Amino acid sequence: MIPRSDFTGDKIDLHEVRQQARVTDFALLRYLERVFGLPVEQIRAGMLTDAVLQAMAMSASSVHGAGYKLVIDNFEVVSTLATKTAAIPAAMYRGQVASSKDAG
Repeated sequence: MIPRSDFTGDKIDLHEVRQQARVTDFALLRYLERVFGLPVEQIRAGMLTDAVLQAMAMSASSVHGAGYKLVIDNFEVVSTLATKTAAIPAAMYRGQVASSKDAG
């Protein structure tokens, strides 16, 4: 068993620490990328379809996809909202998402 005390010998209450602990979205994204090999940059490029670029050019606040909506702010996709339950395309898992330069 691992001792649960700090460097001064005071007891550490892991239950209390667990209640305060959190993982940021950035850390989670990097974990998925670096530990599980998720092709984050390919997925990012695949999100910038011609439809999204056109929406950005027209100062649209969002664009809808198959089961999701991308929220746009000043030429940045800032959020993704599910509009219905949709499976993630298997191509994304295999790293086969086309980059925006390959589209149309």
